[in-house]
Amino acid sequence: MFKKYTKYEDKINNELNGFQEIADFEAEKSDLIVVNYQEKQRKSAKIFFIFALVVIVLVIITLIVFLSWFVSTQK
Repeated sequence: MFKKYTKYEDKINNELNGFQEIADFEAEKSDLIVVNYQEKQRKSAKIFFIFALVVIVLVIITLIVFLSWFVSTQK
């Protein structure tokens, strides 16, 4: 009688191990998705920061050129 139950217990344990392997795979896969998303966010933030710096530099250059032109026309 006990052998019958241990047989079922082994089957149940095998099934649970299979489910655990699937769960581990899915968890690892979702971790990779999160890491990939974070890397994309960092890359986007870096590109935006560079774009903002370029715009600021262009505004400063335009302001300097305009002020130098304005001062030269006032003489």
